[in-house]
This record gives sequence, structure tokens and C-alpha cells, in this order.
Amino acid sequence: MNLRLKFFWNFLLGLSTVFILYTGYQLYLRFVETNQLWVEFRSEEIGTDSAFQRQVSNLESSLQNREDARFIIDQIPTDLSNVIVLEGLEFAFSGTGRRIRVTQIVQTEGGPPTANIHYRGQYFNMVEGDSIAGGVISSLSKKELVFQKDEQTIIYSMEPSIE
Repeated sequence: MNLRLKFFWNFLLGLSTVFILYTGYQLYLRFVETNQLWVEFRSEEIGTDSAFQRQVSNLESSLQNREDARFIIDQIPTDLSNVIVLEGLEFAFSGTGRRIRVTQIVQTEGGPPTANIHYRGQYFNMVEGDSIAGGVISSLSKKELVFQKDEQTIIYSMEPSIE
């Protein structure tokens, strides 16, 4: 054998040894990782994962909150007066508003409080228990009126608000 051929076989043998050692090391790391995963798998108890149970309970409560949510449209979407102001149809002058407006609450000596309510162009004197606009006045005092309609409670306060 000449020197060139000997160098080639020695180089090839050295390179093969390096690749075999590198591959063996990589296989050893995979073997250790696989053994750790098997140990974790065998020690795990099914159905006792607290993080998973907590996540499931959060999802269930979120779903329940979404089911309990009830959306009520306050205004009729096709009514143009919600978007543009037509001359002469402002709320204070028109009387075609769909909401009640409590203008004042008065109480005479010894008498129950009476609310003066503006609804659809008419004024009504209402006391506790009266119904208007499909709802009922559930509570009435000198300072506030509690109105209930469609399981919704609206409180009209006569206290001056600072804005």
C-alpha cells in the first residue's frame, strides 16, 4: 500500500469513529429522555390532574356566564331619529320618546310620594305599584323612583348629579 492510500483509510476510519461516537451520544440522550417520560407516565394518576380540573371548571363557569347573559335592545334599530336629528322631533318637544322621563317627585303632608312622569307626550301622576310603559313602579321615595320592566331594574334619582 502506498502512503496516499494509507492516509485515505486512516482518515476514513477516524471520521467514522467520530460519527459513531456522536451518534452514540445522541442515542444516549434520547434514551435518558425516554426513560424520564416513562417514569412520569407510570407515576401519573388519571383523573387527578388539578391544573386540568381547574381549567375545565373555568371553562364551565365561563360557559354558564355566557348562557346567563341577556341582551336587550334599548332602541328600535330602524328608527332614524336615533341617528339624525329631525327639526321639531327633539325629545323634549316631541313627546314620541319610548322611555319614561321622571320630571319630579312630590309628597304632600301625610300622603304617599307622587311621581310626575312624561311618557309619549303625556304627563302622568304615578304612585308606587302603578304600571306604565309595560313596567311597574316598584319603589318610590322623595329621592328616587325604581322602575322594573322585563326583569330589568331602572333607578331614576332626583339627586342633583355633578358632571
